[in-house]
Amino acid sequence: MRVRTPFRCSPHPCEYEIAFVSDVEGDLDYFNRWVAGSRCVAYTGSDEAALTLTHARAYFVYGGDVPDHGRGSEQLLRLLVGLKRAFPRRVALLVGNRDLNKLRLTSECAPSDLARPHWSIPAPHWDASAPTLSQHLEQVAAARGGATAESCDCAAERLRWMYENTLGCPATFEARRAELAALRSVGSATGDNGGGGGGGGGAAVSDEEVVAAAVADVMPGGAMSNYLRHAFSEPSRNLPGTFAGAMSNYLRHAFSEPSRNLPGTLAGAMSNYLRHACVAAVFGQTLFAHGAVDARTAGYVPDDSTRFCLPAAPQAGRMVDSVSEWVDALNGLLERGLADHAARPEWDALRGV
Repeated sequence: MRVRTPFRCSPHPCEYEIAFVSDVEGDLDYFNRWVAGSRCVAYTGSDEAALTLTHARAYFVYGGDVPDHGRGSEQLLRLLVGLKRAFPRRVALLVGNRDLNKLRLTSECAPSDLARPHWSIPAPHWDASAPTLSQHLEQVAAARGGATAESCDCAAERLRWMYENTLGCPATFEARRAELAALRSVGSATGDNGGGGGGGGGAAVSDEEVVAAAVADVMPGGAMSNYLRHAFSEPSRNLPGTFAGAMSNYLRHAFSEPSRNLPGTLAGAMSNYLRHACVAAVFGQTLFAHGAVDARTAGYVPDDSTRFCLPAAPQAGRMVDSVSEWVDALNGLLERGLADHAARPEWDALRGV
């Protein structure tokens, strides 16, 4: 394999102080400790409701992987998006695998996919020790006593199985439930219970509501989608808005009872994040990206037609020769991909896109 010549660094001297943190994964306490020690990023008030940059030369890069393990995923998403909106040219929010892989939830938690027989869904191909969905449901049934895999097969158990065995975050389902309950309690105290009626301030969050919130997160208009779709120095203004009612329709038909009491501030937290994020960014002479950049990957741009294939198959792509071309091309790929997801939030017939 031919090793490519490394990208040439920018000739301009660095005039920035750049703060960087990554992979917080929902641990808001950790993030708060990081902010307390930062010279560039601070909270605007004692309520820790918004962030700001502390001086004119301060810049900030979040390296990706916002949610999952902690109980502050939704709050962290909104804090980061708020900072990006306040300082669009001095803040870069990168996408990580834990951010992008949530897009699959609009397919795998959709009624059409939930109708697939549980025995037809295999274990993840990369983990020989992981159970199949059927094995997971049998374990759940045994723990409940007298139940069957079929009687336990529902959106919540499929999402638990996905989190535990395909997304590497076994505690996420309950972490999300705890955060939703806490935010509902705050919403009740402030008179914001999502506008759906029914009260319920501080009431327990059902399994169905956890699933509904997880899917709503990545629908257009949500925090993670917004994070991804606003990846660039200028907001992306021309993405389709045809799915404004898609999630409400989904919620009406996916569950036996609609989810009425989720806090209104939670609608699409991950979606908003994705609308504001990018694959790569350059400040001064430094390239920022989530994951490794090596001789094989530097300068490579996948084609828009790239599909997920098992077994792996050659995919179309191209090479570019400069950092700026590469960053622009990767971010353009993300923008078009998010527009495609907004237009087609469920799998195609081959389950490859």
